Amino acid sequence: MAMETENSLIKILEKKEFSCLDIARALKGLDDPLDKAHLCHELLQLPERDCFNLLNRLSSKPFLPKNSRKGLEKRHELYMGKERKEKKRAIENASTDSLTGLLNHETFRDSSIGEIDRIRREIESGKARNIVDCFAYIDFDKFKDINDIYGHNFGDDLLRSVSKVIKNTRKSDLKGRLGGDEFGIYFVNVERQEVDNLSETISENINEAINLYLRERGIEDLRVGASTGLAIYNREREELEESEKTREILNREYDILMGNAEKAMYYANKKTDSSHEVYQPSKNHLYSRTMKNRKSR
Repeated sequence: MAMETENSLIKILEKKEFSCLDIARALKGLDDPLDKAHLCHELLQLPERDCFNLLNRLSSKPFLPKNSRKGLEKRHELYMGKERKEKKRAIENASTDSLTGLLNHETFRDSSIGEIDRIRREIESGKARNIVDCFAYIDFDKFKDINDIYGHNFGDDLLRSVSKVIKNTRKSDLKGRLGGDEFGIYFVNVERQEVDNLSETISENINEAINLYLRERGIEDLRVGASTGLAIYNREREELEESEKTREILNREYDILMGNAEKAMYYANKKTDSSHEVYQPSKNHLYSRTMKNRKSR
């Protein structure tokens, strides 16, 4: 029986960095059965219930009497459930914006680059047809006036209110805070004929949320809104040189896509008939000039 136990443990440890002796020494220094089970779980990455089975096999006498084992297993499940929640919370805190709960810029960028990589593969395999991906760049107009007149707490609360609208887009889309009062949405798999409607809808919903927030607080003399620029990922772009590193290609593709959406956003800010614009390559000179004039102020 001892030989079978040793062989079973050796099989478990074949791909680990720990020896049987390491585990035995570590377990010997622990008195609480629950601590021993936790150690097995951490070192061996066994399913939690299997930790108890292993400890029973390794012990010269039963690791736990049957009548107390269920209670201890329940304690262990509660402990591991709490630990998993804490790990999940830590990951979420590292990837989300603390004010709005949207993805922070770094995570949003990395996730968007992942989608761009997917699109490139679809192009190469011939799967891409009338479906496109889009990038929406959203920026508040005169947001500084809000902070100057009503304070930063008021401004932060307005950003949180608008972020709820952004969150309510499709689950498949990526939503992030790019910084300050700027937001980004990466729309995945949009039908090409729906792009104009998408740009108009997101712009109207955000501006409606801003106006509602101000009206509910009795503010009607302040003209605040948001401009939205939307760019379509260019699936027709020529293939880049194969010698270039894939990551460098994807980073540049992201920068081009976001830059086009930003140009369209600045152009939308100057329009009088609407607050949104879909990027058109033929108007690039107009976009660039508008963006340059705006940033030079």
